[in-house]
Order: sequence, then C-alpha cells, then structure tokens
Amino acid sequence: MTHEYRLLLGGTVLPGPGRPPCEAIAWADATILALGTTEEVEAISRGDSHRLAAAGGFVVPLGPPLEVGAPADLAVLARDPRLGDPGSPRAVVRGGRIVAGRLP
Repeated sequence: MTHEYRLLLGGTVLPGPGRPPCEAIAWADATILALGTTEEVEAISRGDSHRLAAAGGFVVPLGPPLEVGAPADLAVLARDPRLGDPGSPRAVVRGGRIVAGRLP
C-alpha cells in the first residue's frame, strides 16, 4: 500500500528546541518524510503529492520535535509563537490528517 505524500510549503517550520527553522515539511500517512527548503521537500515528491500552502504560517510540533521518522503531529499558527501569543491554530494535523481548521 502506498500513502499520499503531503507537502506543506510556504511557511516557517519550527521543529522544536535547539533545531533550526526551515520552510517546508512533507509527510506520508502519519510519518514525517522531509524537512528543509521548498526545493528539498519538493524533490521527494513522486509527482502526485498533495501540496498544501502554509501561507506564511508557523508550523509547530504537537508533541515530540518535528524530524524525519517522527509522527506527523503539528499545528499551523498565524503568528510566530516565539513572540508571544500565537492565537488559535489555522489547522491541526494529527497522525498525518488535518483534524481541525484548514489549509489553503
């Protein structure tokens, strides 16, 4: 069985403490496959990947840090959480599925 690749592009990914920000993340099923630049993440696409726009949002982990092989549990926030209250999430992804909100 193959799983649809989802590429979340055009945001700021904050993987977790001590890890540098990047701009894109990809996952299939419930597992993170790649983090990096838009070009690096798009390079793993098989051509049929579902591209999602982070639209300048901030991607943060909901649990363990975001890294290859970790669960695809994340939130997309409208404001930078490093600067204070980020407000309500635009979208929440649990187990690789959008379970709240939406992404353009």
